[in-house]
Amino acid sequence: MNRKILPAFQTIAFISSLLLCGYAQAHQVWIEQDAKEAKLYFGYYGGNLREASPGLLDKFVKPTAMRLTARGTEPLTLTKTAGAFVISGRAGSGEALVAEEASYPSFERKEGDKALRGTYVLQLSHSDKTPGERAGEKYDTASYVTSLTLMQGLVPRRRPHAAEQAGLIG
Repeated sequence: MNRKILPAFQTIAFISSLLLCGYAQAHQVWIEQDAKEAKLYFGYYGGNLREASPGLLDKFVKPTAMRLTARGTEPLTLTKTAGAFVISGRAGSGEALVAEEASYPSFERKEGDKALRGTYVLQLSHSDKTPGERAGEKYDTASYVTSLTLMQGLVPRRRPHAAEQAGLIG
């Protein structure tokens, strides 16, 4: 199935809003679109595991979706099935689908009176099956991956340069 990936800034904003709703879990939310329809999934994207109903998919009580176009936004409806929410529309060229679950149960994990700290990584990947050429070599598929690291309550440590490690500079 071809996956229609949202533009990076919209995806990061969407995922970030989910993280702000509560403690970050290993679950992800994503939209897949084929020639017939678009679906909203919840599960482990990298492990190809999709939550089902009855089950954890039922924590999505009232998700909403919209199509972003050059003309503005268009609200769409979602219909829950056993393995996903079917979105009432698809994104065309230059358009994007955005979904939100504002009712998702939120909670905060704490260690004593301190919020749980840690590092969280958001990853966006896209495979473009359009053949092309780069540096004189032909290819069938281009893969794009980007990530954003968020640190909750941690101060990043500076990694020493290789020359520092070798004792060449102070």
